[in-house]
Amino acid sequence: MSDLRSRLIRLAHANPNLRPDILPLITGDRRTASTVHVAAKDTMDFVTWALRTQRPLPIERVIGFLERNGVVEAVGSGESKRGQPLGEGEYVEVQANNAPGDLIDLLRPFHLQRGKIIKVDGADIVIRFDGTDDTLRVPGGTVSGKASGVYRASIAETTTGMRLIEVVYLPANERKPAQVSIEVLREYVEKGMSAGEDRSENYFSGYVPSWKTSKDGNPYFMVWTQQRGGRPRTLSPMKGQVYYIGLVGRRPGNWEAELAQAMNAV
Repeated sequence: MSDLRSRLIRLAHANPNLRPDILPLITGDRRTASTVHVAAKDTMDFVTWALRTQRPLPIERVIGFLERNGVVEAVGSGESKRGQPLGEGEYVEVQANNAPGDLIDLLRPFHLQRGKIIKVDGADIVIRFDGTDDTLRVPGGTVSGKASGVYRASIAETTTGMRLIEVVYLPANERKPAQVSIEVLREYVEKGMSAGEDRSENYFSGYVPSWKTSKDGNPYFMVWTQQRGGRPRTLSPMKGQVYYIGLVGRRPGNWEAELAQAMNAV
């Protein structure tokens, strides 16, 4: 990572009010702080506490927590729209990197932006992007995938009645940062950003509509994340490791003291 990029990231950490101006310089795109996550210091400390002092939760504890907080098991997957033309009212995501060559310049300013199709005109679609008045007409956009660079994106239709949940999770085959400490964890996150990965300290907060069981018998759930512009992230407590799951605003009262004690013991 260049010294300038590292300094910009640290400046964004320390100055939340400057993030909307700093983040485009770091990421190289038009997204703002509402869609690009730079972890706050207390979040980084909390993740450090979870990874250093907690053990992965057994599946039944994770599912039990979800069900106590209104997350029910969804049976069946419903009718798949895979292969069907995109239609008005559907939510989509623009992926300029996976578009035909003649559309890359058109889609690039909206790369990884999500929005709703507000009009279908023959083979073309018009997208209005979330949280803005920006619209984009995509030639041939009714055909999703690499033919257009537009991909169907499921979203939570409503969050009414859902509880806001936070999770510290390590995906399968991913190791904890060596000798976990605040500085080591910060470096781990920054290296991920430099490599174009959205590690975000393995921290997720958002809404969970339901949990499901895969065909091979593994329970999993999808978090509609706040950190990633509302994009969903699937977590599998059997394949990965859930070090912490709880309600936002309800963290254990002694976690900061436990973190300080653990750090002093290093």
